[in-house]
Amino acid sequence: MTQSVQDLPFQDLQVWQEAMDVARRACRVAGGLRRPMAYAVADEIRAAAIAIPASIIEGHGRESSGAVMRSLQSARGSLERLEANLALAQRFGFLDAAVVDPILKRAQRLGRTLSASMGLASAPGVDTPAV
Repeated sequence: MTQSVQDLPFQDLQVWQEAMDVARRACRVAGGLRRPMAYAVADEIRAAAIAIPASIIEGHGRESSGAVMRSLQSARGSLERLEANLALAQRFGFLDAAVVDPILKRAQRLGRTLSASMGLASAPGVDTPAV
């Protein structure tokens, strides 16, 4: 028997675990931005990072693959917003590449996992995919 997304505790979802890892790392880095001009960028990094796992869970337990898909798409948008703000912080000199690059690598992996999850959610005959 195939497990559906509502059969699993959200903490067991691989995509959620990866999102939490990226969010933790991004928020830790944002917390180190102390210059006045960097505060806005730090807030954007934190907001985008926190929105990724929150969006994934929003679709958890819903009864349709459409709801799951919308939540995953929202998470994908937040991930792209996070990547853009990390790049902006680096370009402004607030963060070094040595700090940003490992987070971006994990974010890229998360993006692939989100894409795979969206593929499952859009598969014909799948009501609620295991993501």
